[in-house]
Amino acid sequence: MDHKTGDRTPMSSLGLGANGLNGDVEAFQNCRAILKDTPALREIAGCPLAARSLPGFTNSVYELRSDAGHFVLRVPWLETPMAVDREAEWHDVTVAADAGIALRPVWGDPGTGLMLMPLGQPVPDFMPERVGEKVATLHRSGIVFQRERPIVPYLLDAEKDLDGRDDLLAFSCGLARQAAILLQAMPQQPYVPNHFDLTVANMVEDGAGLKLIDFEYAAMAPAYWDLAYAILENELSGPEEKAFLSAYEKAGGITPDPDHLSVYKVACDVVSMLWALGQIARGREAADFMPLARERKARAVANLEDLKN
Repeated sequence: MDHKTGDRTPMSSLGLGANGLNGDVEAFQNCRAILKDTPALREIAGCPLAARSLPGFTNSVYELRSDAGHFVLRVPWLETPMAVDREAEWHDVTVAADAGIALRPVWGDPGTGLMLMPLGQPVPDFMPERVGEKVATLHRSGIVFQRERPIVPYLLDAEKDLDGRDDLLAFSCGLARQAAILLQAMPQQPYVPNHFDLTVANMVEDGAGLKLIDFEYAAMAPAYWDLAYAILENELSGPEEKAFLSAYEKAGGITPDPDHLSVYKVACDVVSMLWALGQIARGREAADFMPLARERKARAVANLEDLKN
């Protein structure tokens, strides 16, 4: 759940100066050190020529040019709220790549989460029809991710990340429990492979079409999670949401119940709020994460009121 946004300037714009580098010196030095310390990675990635930092809240991410090609190098941070199982992530991205859904990594260390990926073409805007088809392909693929994620425990575990921070718990004002009550009142939903972070920043184009990246939080869960999260985090308008869901259904996805989808929208926003608050609880700058927490809280509260009416 990196909530990544920001600069997507292509690597070619960095160029190469007379000294071999005309870009982000610190990023270049970091990449060179990582490759030096990881011989197996260096063998694949080659000699670094230029690099720049990409946005990321839970990983250091670099766009890397080397004598072997163009790549994205992802370096996980040691601690993140809702800790990532890197072994499971490697399994999930691999099986999703086998199914033509994920961009296949060039190299990875499942023990540390260090990963080298090909440089896909960023997707500038959410494309409702194409993304709807891709999500349906994922949900009906039959692949099995290593983790299952029941949403009610997921909500309550996210709230536990705030233990000891009474100020942050007060801010969350019991929304996790309110969302949990709504979810528990719903019929049990079948589990399908969910990406769990369907933002436009986690979509790229390659020679074979639209692919998903960043499977850190992927898990087996009800299809409603991916649908609600994609609608909210990409801020789809009413017509865009309709086009997204229509394409999803036509491609073999479920026909979502509007009331169930509304409940999952609340759950998604509450989890996003708690994720941001969890970052603050672990010492990250409040100024970087509190705006996100406020936005998601406000939307969750508004949708809760709509459900009551």
